[in-house]
Amino acid sequence: MLKKKMGYIKKIRNFDHEFGNFQVKFDELKADYFSFKKETTKFLKECNKFGIKLVSIGKKTKKIGCSNSYPFDSDGSVFAAGEVRYNNFPAIWTVLEKLKISGSCGNGQQHSLNDNAKLIEGVYEFKNGVWKQVE
Repeated sequence: MLKKKMGYIKKIRNFDHEFGNFQVKFDELKADYFSFKKETTKFLKECNKFGIKLVSIGKKTKKIGCSNSYPFDSDGSVFAAGEVRYNNFPAIWTVLEKLKISGSCGNGQQHSLNDNAKLIEGVYEFKNGVWKQVE
């Protein structure tokens, strides 16, 4: 059966061209994934250095109370569990500033990310010596 596309039936398709475009998009997505994974790993290592053991990137979760009570959209924010502090400030703020991804706005254990941040959304927990994505 032929599918209608934009008001006419498409009888001829250049699959070589379409698969070529798909391969380019796939390669771009794969490169982005590895770049974001590298930056997320770096972020999590910094969190661990500052005593943060549970963090959420761009996601509200029951595991981190401050993320659920946050009145704004969680996209573009990170949340740290507990009251981990460094130099009288929430440690998560220092982590983002050190990595140069701080959006310079924070509330308690929440902090915004800037446009240079490349982190993979999720909830991550440090347990038994390793970080694992738990949500």
